[in-house]
Amino acid sequence: MDNDKILKKRDILRVVIEATTPIAVSAGEKDVETDARVMRDANRLPYIPATSLAGILRHALGKAGEQCDLWGYQSADGGRGSRLMFTNANLVRHEGTVADGLLDIDLQADEFLRHYLDLPIRQHVRIGHHGAAERHGKFDQEVVYAGSRFCFELEVAHGGEAATPIDDIVAALQSPTLRIGGSVYSGLGEFRVVTLQRAALDLTDQGDLARYLGKSASLDNASWWTVEPNKAQQAPDDSDGWQRYDITLRPDDFFVIGSGMGDDQADITPVAEQRVEWGTDGTGRFTDAMLLIPATSVKGALAHRVAYHYNRLSGVFADRLPDDMTAADYVGNMNTAVRALFGYELDGTSLPGRVMFSDVFLTPAGTTVFNHVRIDRFTGGAMDGGLFNEKVAAGQPEFGLTIWVDKAAFCVPNVQQALEAAIGDLVTGMLPLGGAVNHGHGTFTGHYTTPNSLTANP
Repeated sequence: MDNDKILKKRDILRVVIEATTPIAVSAGEKDVETDARVMRDANRLPYIPATSLAGILRHALGKAGEQCDLWGYQSADGGRGSRLMFTNANLVRHEGTVADGLLDIDLQADEFLRHYLDLPIRQHVRIGHHGAAERHGKFDQEVVYAGSRFCFELEVAHGGEAATPIDDIVAALQSPTLRIGGSVYSGLGEFRVVTLQRAALDLTDQGDLARYLGKSASLDNASWWTVEPNKAQQAPDDSDGWQRYDITLRPDDFFVIGSGMGDDQADITPVAEQRVEWGTDGTGRFTDAMLLIPATSVKGALAHRVAYHYNRLSGVFADRLPDDMTAADYVGNMNTAVRALFGYELDGTSLPGRVMFSDVFLTPAGTTVFNHVRIDRFTGGAMDGGLFNEKVAAGQPEFGLTIWVDKAAFCVPNVQQALEAAIGDLVTGMLPLGGAVNHGHGTFTGHYTTPNSLTANP
């Protein structure tokens, strides 16, 4: 065997990541509670399969991984196995240990882990250009709490080349546009690297070989790692190929993004969700329910407004349509800008989205209950079933959200202008968010910045 084919070196990483937004790695199953369940291990706890980690890294590394035969290959003349080996990413418990192997505990009695037996379920509905739910547009999915931490290890085998892929892997893991699981273009799957430990071994050295053979396969056994964990640094915000928009919003008054459920005070309540927070001592705890602004609410509003501005810039107006066209031919998946930015599936062809959003969690500042009644114009009294209450968020301070856009979408004329016009409407109060927007709720004002323009817009 050629000496350069002997994989005598090992680079090993131990990585702890934290979900900055909820994560949904689907099991491909549904039950009576949800249309899409997440993957669970033998303990009924959520985990991230090694195949998911390998998939996102293979996509992120692109040509760099192919050039060094990192993933292996097969040809008529021979082949080579993958040089990259992953473990699953298992859940980190509140005290920092890893839930690996069968746990000999009652999960219901564990104050931290019992939360993971009943995960949050996100409700989704696709709104058409008429302002109503589209046919088959209602679905829901199970998600893992934001703030949850997972631990995994990966190993790269190489022959001692001067340039190894380990540095590319470390950089890819810390990229702000790398996400895990499903619905990554709808706010889910964002994570950050909390700690990263790295070991480089030469298996021709007897000491390194003995250390390598003595390594435990259990993620909960961290005694092998003599290197202190390093706090990872995020990659630069102006990632190649992506345009970043930082948006700051302040509610003008009240807003409500409905949970679809009521409580003992109102029939309509704002959506709220718990998340995990980690203290400086490395222990985790669940917060009280936090006010949630789902990325899907921002995405849906911007998508509709982008269609409007693209049509305006392209000279398409409702009263000047060709005789054989209708308004439906210029909105949704039929709109060029919507397809370029938000993806589509149409007539057997499809394109993934090119805009990444993130959920926003806010500490509730206060609520107000509005009483409503529908009056019978003939009798002047309340109509049957016409009395209801709604609880809305009030007194909320300003908050920020970030949008990442694949610059490839801007190759289509007028797309960037349409998107920035829509964002401009959002920060000037012309594009409200959430429900009851026709009642005066959901208006925000603020500004946005981009890496290439540090001046507030508008």
